[in-house]
Amino acid sequence: MAQKYRAEEEFYYVYNCDFRGRIYTASPGLTPQGADFSKGLLQFKKGAALGKRGFVWLCVQGANTYGYDKGSFDERVQWVSDRHREIIDVADDPLGSRGRSLWANADDPYQFLAFCFEYSEAYSNQEGFISHLPINMDGSCNGIQNFSAMLRDSVGGKSTNLTRTDRPNDIYQDVANVCIRKLEHTDDTLAKQWLHFLVTRGLCKKPVMTLPYGSTQQSCRESVEDYILDHCSTSPWDGYEAMRAAKYMSDVIWESISEVVIASRAAMGWLQKASRTMSKENLPIVWHTPLGFRVYQGTMKRTSQRVKTQLMGTCFLRLSTDTEEVDQYRQANGIAPNFVHSMDATHLMMTVLRDLSNQIQDWMMVHDSYGCHAGKVDYMRTLIQAAFYKLYSENDVLDQLRSELNFALMIVSR
Repeated sequence: MAQKYRAEEEFYYVYNCDFRGRIYTASPGLTPQGADFSKGLLQFKKGAALGKRGFVWLCVQGANTYGYDKGSFDERVQWVSDRHREIIDVADDPLGSRGRSLWANADDPYQFLAFCFEYSEAYSNQEGFISHLPINMDGSCNGIQNFSAMLRDSVGGKSTNLTRTDRPNDIYQDVANVCIRKLEHTDDTLAKQWLHFLVTRGLCKKPVMTLPYGSTQQSCRESVEDYILDHCSTSPWDGYEAMRAAKYMSDVIWESISEVVIASRAAMGWLQKASRTMSKENLPIVWHTPLGFRVYQGTMKRTSQRVKTQLMGTCFLRLSTDTEEVDQYRQANGIAPNFVHSMDATHLMMTVLRDLSNQIQDWMMVHDSYGCHAGKVDYMRTLIQAAFYKLYSENDVLDQLRSELNFALMIVSR
């Protein structure tokens, strides 16, 4: 597909909104929302000069795609500067032994490789260089970030970088630190083994990241099992002992999350309770975002019947159909992720609409990841922050949802 479109002077993407308002490219494969190798292949058709600070953001992109994304912006620029010669080697000979040893070990190797090519060309003419590479700014654990803003949670807000700090906070490391503290205060053998095995942010990342999207303690245990499997060469357990260790650690992580992620859990609990109330009346859940987008979550129970048919011999198929009864379990599980997704979609739209002067004509969006030309990143960041502040300072979105659900219940009672 890349070879086919390479011959075109330019091409465009069609975007669709799903039922929550989230935007997705209509075409699969080679898209800005695809895998690392897809993103690494794409550049803006129109270029823009780096200007005074564009080279800084180009360097930040390099550090981020390599995996060095927890230091301050200045530290990330310095990280790139310290590897200047290696980055040039990558651009000159990416498949050579010197070049490949750097980019192949990046978290996002193809996006990092694209950065190396751009950096090599831009270095000698930093302000005047015409850049085509999209530079991305991502949310910090976006689901918890949104819930923290909804409920003015100072703890979750600090961990997800809603408060001003010199360097980015890391909610996954915050949870890992709580886990370590708990393990250090027990004499249990498994606790000592886990401390020796190392409790890292990577261990805690998936359980924390997926919490606003309906993850459970069971899925947390499965995530820990995967972590042990991925590090089996250094793990002190195997077989049944590995499962026992995973169960033990998942309990510690789940308890630790409660100390860091406070408001998000409260919001999720309230949303699920509201969902069950609607389900008892056999009602779908409908709400409008602050931009007026109508979200409809009507998850119905399904029934299936076995059908006998002839297809190169006798075979049995199952035909599933929706009933007219709301599925209380699926409705409750879906409400928290769908609600927070509708809000991050609203934030994205508000950010783009806020650019009234149309200074940014080229965007590369992946839900909570915003991309534009390097020379326009400073301006884009002001748009992102202003839109987020406006969204939650002018709207009590949970109270608005409560009002809409109460209205629906009142209509039914009449």
